[in-house]
Amino acid sequence: MSSRTTLFLGDFDLKPMKRPLFRIIFLVLLCRIGLAQSLPARPDPPRLVNDFADVLSDEEELALEKKLVSFEDSTSTQVAVITIRSLEGYTVEEIAHKFLRDWGVGQKEKNNGVVILSAIEDRKVNIQTGLGMEGVLPDMICKRIITRHIVPAYKQKNYFEGLDKATDSIISISANEYSDDAGEGDADASVWVILLIMIGIFLFVSAMARRGQRNGTILSRRGYTGWDGGGWWYMPGNRGGGGDSGSGGGFDFGGFGGGDGGGGGASGSW
Repeated sequence: MSSRTTLFLGDFDLKPMKRPLFRIIFLVLLCRIGLAQSLPARPDPPRLVNDFADVLSDEEELALEKKLVSFEDSTSTQVAVITIRSLEGYTVEEIAHKFLRDWGVGQKEKNNGVVILSAIEDRKVNIQTGLGMEGVLPDMICKRIITRHIVPAYKQKNYFEGLDKATDSIISISANEYSDDAGEGDADASVWVILLIMIGIFLFVSAMARRGQRNGTILSRRGYTGWDGGGWWYMPGNRGGGGDSGSGGGFDFGGFGGGDGGGGGASGSW
């Protein structure tokens, strides 16, 4: 046997792995594989608020979830709040980006997802933006949200306060970005529909007025008197009741849409 011990895998010589450069590359690859394996799987049932570090009460989680689901219902933008205990040697940017991409936060065709990741023991936080949100929430704005809202509250261990204010800011800044998905064509069509409905109502009221005059009844401002006194505008089931209009349809989150990100956002520590 030769003094030069060579290890083969098929026809591939692995001896270069003994060189320092190859060792570094090999270790980096192993770390990336480990990172992929260490991330929690997408929640089932799906949730926008995932408190793996257990720093929020049930009521606080519910309040954040309700708000974020309502925002997603109206704009399609998904803001995921995630807390973890430790970064386990990785950077907060790496793990936040991994969550965004692996979970698919945001809609696939719009990439309008945002991840707010807090690593409690490492005292690190990152706001990670999808590709479609980088213009709406540039790095400078993300940094300002972290500095003004998250860090001061986190220093006092008021994690809910920090997340509540941060999500309020994100919602306020990006509310109109994807809210008009119908486009101009659909908007024009809506105008025509409204006009046709108004014309129909006018013709109906005119016909009822003529009929009322023939029958000796009166059409007052409240509507045709033969309608239970409710007026022509009355909608069944709308008598001052109503459920929780701000609940986002019961705040049932349907799941992440497959969004992607390019590493935009900002980080901070407390």
